[in-house]
Order: sequence, then structure tokens, then C-alpha cells
Amino acid sequence: MDESKLDEMKTLYDGIGILEVSTELDREYKATIYNQIDFTKYLTYLKEFVLQFELHPIAYSKTSTEKTFRTTSEFNVGGNIGIAPIISVVGTGIFTLNNTQVEVLESGLTIDCELMNCTVNNINKNDKINLDEFPNLNVGINNIVLGTGIESVTISYKEGWI
Repeated sequence: MDESKLDEMKTLYDGIGILEVSTELDREYKATIYNQIDFTKYLTYLKEFVLQFELHPIAYSKTSTEKTFRTTSEFNVGGNIGIAPIISVVGTGIFTLNNTQVEVLESGLTIDCELMNCTVNNINKNDKINLDEFPNLNVGINNIVLGTGIESVTISYKEGWI
């Protein structure tokens, strides 16, 4: 077998990635390959190999939804399971998403609720936010309340199904 193809396969089949299932073309799964395949051993002699991976149970829509709010609002989220959004905030002050209060101390903050991390221009700013827990989006109606000093909140998410 061509050695350059082996190197390409080693890179391709390593770590975490997105898996598309042919029966759900509008959805994608997060998958983690957990076996360390010695491609040189298997492909050189057997010409085949077993690929073992763990499939995360939530299917996400392939397309991301982004909504920007400048006033207190309600919005609807589809799917059948609550999800952790990415929230970008312009301004400083307090906003509340589904009864979870978030105090933002620096404008331009991006809050990744899945990774539980806050950044500005990819620089860690976890000390520039006060909250008891990271907010999640519910299936159905969600409420956002913008307090004084918050100019806008942009919420990005992919609907989820279990």
C-alpha cells in the first residue's frame, strides 16, 4: 500500500469528529475514535481494519441558528432535547436566559455554554463573568431579558435530538 495514503488515513481516523448517518442527512453526531489503530500492521498485511468509536447520543442539526436580541424577547427552539448555546454579548451588565442570570463585566464576551468557557478574541476571560451556572436552551419557548448596559446578545445553537 502507498505510504502517503497510510499517513493520510492516520490523520483522518484520529480523535474527535463529526459523523453523518445516511438515514439522517439533516443531522450530525459527535464521535470519538477510541482505538489506536496501527495502520502499518493491519493494512500492510490484512488490507482491512476495525474502526472503533463512541457515538455521542445527541444528534445535532447540520445548520446552526443564530439569533440577535436587542430587547427582552421570547424565541422558539426545535428538537427534543435542551442544548448548550454559544452566546456573544455586546455591553456590560446583566442578562437573564431562561431564569439563569449572567453578569457580564467586559463587552465583546463570547460564552461557550457547552465548554463552560468565556473568551474575548479567543483570550480566556472567565474572570469577566459572574454566574451560578451556564445557561441552556430549552425545547420550545425560551426567554431572554436584557438588563441595563447590555446592547445586544447573539445566541448561536444547533437543535438537538436524542
